[in-house]
Amino acid sequence: MQRIKTLLATKKGKLIALLALVLLIAGGGGFKFPILDAPEEEAPGELAFVALEPIFAPIYKDRAFAGYVLLMLNLEIPDSHNLPLVNERITPLRDAFLSDLYLQAAMRRASDPPVDISRIKRRFLQLSERVLGPGIVGDVLVESAVERRS
Repeated sequence: MQRIKTLLATKKGKLIALLALVLLIAGGGGFKFPILDAPEEEAPGELAFVALEPIFAPIYKDRAFAGYVLLMLNLEIPDSHNLPLVNERITPLRDAFLSDLYLQAAMRRASDPPVDISRIKRRFLQLSERVLGPGIVGDVLVESAVERRS
């Protein structure tokens, strides 16, 4: 300790101490605060929408073809970081939607409405979670539903 005091008393010692202090402040002295090194969470992406190609589904009445319904759908994606996944899996998702519509059309009773928008939205949201994973699709938006009787 005495040796440090005598070194600091000299002009050369004061210069070395000052230089060490400047380097310590400028470079951080090699010490990193753990709280500053914590990985930053990636900010969620913005809300995005994916428009699907039109979907045609048959309408049956008394087990006979009675027309078709045309659906224009948009998928609401809460986090735009998930858009690559959605675009990659859009074909299996569309296939799941079509399969479900055909199955429901074949099972529909004559008293049921041909197009039940709330059921379609609910069912397509479930299928979206199954194909893409939970939370990827926030909502299935029905832009239009046109029923065409033959």
